[in-house]
Amino acid sequence: MNSKKSVYTYLKRLEKFFIDRSAFISANRFVLTGLLAYNIAYRLFYLEDNVVELYDRWSLSLDTLDRFLRYLGADLNKSLVIKEGSKYIFSPLKDILADRKRLEYALAVYSNGGVALLMSKGFNAYSVKNIGKNIYMIVDSASNEKTYIKISGYRIMLADIGSKFKLSLDKLYEAYTIYGQLKFSDGVRILVSELGMDRKEANKVLRDLIARGLINVSKGGYLEFL
Repeated sequence: MNSKKSVYTYLKRLEKFFIDRSAFISANRFVLTGLLAYNIAYRLFYLEDNVVELYDRWSLSLDTLDRFLRYLGADLNKSLVIKEGSKYIFSPLKDILADRKRLEYALAVYSNGGVALLMSKGFNAYSVKNIGKNIYMIVDSASNEKTYIKISGYRIMLADIGSKFKLSLDKLYEAYTIYGQLKFSDGVRILVSELGMDRKEANKVLRDLIARGLINVSKGGYLEFL
């Protein structure tokens, strides 16, 4: 990215995830590393906070972290000071449970579970789901609000998937969280009942979602959101 102004504008689009204490939950450490990098860059450029106090019990790839940061014009070795601490926690849930006091000092947590615990400690908790072709859905655990992002190389951007597709995905994922696994035919019925589509349109929308890589289909014929 060429200028500091463009970096500011770029980070501003994702600001809601970084202005308060946030926790991101996913089994995908690559996307968590990217979100960590963008949080660090936000604090560096907006708050002039260049100290990265990191509690890492999940083998964070510093090379991957640095690649995300460099896209934003930051440098892990030149712009930032990294040291042991609890400002950023990058750790599996089992290690967080073994040392819960660290949560009191943390600004951001990146883990594979513990939504209820993290919300009880004052964090805005977000579940991050891969829905195909480098598209991720970030779900606010409190409001169920969904944000779609795309990762291209080491760049994170808001994803425009179209209002019809977004609404369809939201309804399908909501049904998935309530009822569990869904077959293709279940997905069609949900779009018909929830969005008022006829079966032909619902069938086409669902096939378009699959073709775009926004939903996968398992060998058993189930829709996959992860």
